[in-house]
Amino acid sequence: MSQVIKSILLVLVVSLFSCGGTEEETKEATNGVKKDMKKGTVKYKVSYPYFEGESLAKAMLPKEMYFVFHDGLINQYTKKGGLMRMGVMGSSKLDSVSMYLDFGNLDIRSNFSGAAIKGFIENQTKIQIEFVEGEEKEIAGLNCKKAIGKYLDGSNPDFTIWYTEELEVEEPNFYNPYAEIKGVLMEFQVERFGLVSEMKAESFSEELPEEHTFQLDTNFIKLNFESFNTQLRELFEKTVGKDNLAPQPEEGS
Repeated sequence: MSQVIKSILLVLVVSLFSCGGTEEETKEATNGVKKDMKKGTVKYKVSYPYFEGESLAKAMLPKEMYFVFHDGLINQYTKKGGLMRMGVMGSSKLDSVSMYLDFGNLDIRSNFSGAAIKGFIENQTKIQIEFVEGEEKEIAGLNCKKAIGKYLDGSNPDFTIWYTEELEVEEPNFYNPYAEIKGVLMEFQVERFGLVSEMKAESFSEELPEEHTFQLDTNFIKLNFESFNTQLRELFEKTVGKDNLAPQPEEGS
């Protein structure tokens, strides 16, 4: 047997035995996904599929969102650099939610607990969820399941939802229209004042953002929901333009 053939056989033998393990074991090793992760951060890219306003107004809108969780606490927020941060912080175990906005000199929040959370949900856009059996895909290293979202008022087209059950977050959607989905949302939509935001997860890390805290700054001013919503609406009108939002409902309607 020539030296060349011996060398080729040696390479083949080494290659076969160095691969080791079954296909499932290899997939698990390269996937890096572990069960029972009690803390972490999902980062999303945010886009606005139906926004028809000027490019300058669109440039003012946030382009990233984060879902941070740790020991039963969650904080989901969008931000625009160091200029603006808006989100919802809470815990299903504590039956508590804080909706907050930090924009320049405007630092406000509105708190909900108990029965008030149900009212908070009722104020949000109604979405019908249809689960799709048998369709899965990997997003940001996590296995995800599929659902279809339908706006009950028919204001926007149906859209695809992807969510994962591989993160240990209890009732991650207890405060929003996706409450019947028990997993963390990875691709979904949010509608606010007629403006639709589309969220798509880009990455997942088992670490929390640097200097992240689940406690709000004590300088925040507490408002009831009506006052908070009014100020939030005014900010949206100034940022993206009144004409790019749904008409404000008349009182008593």
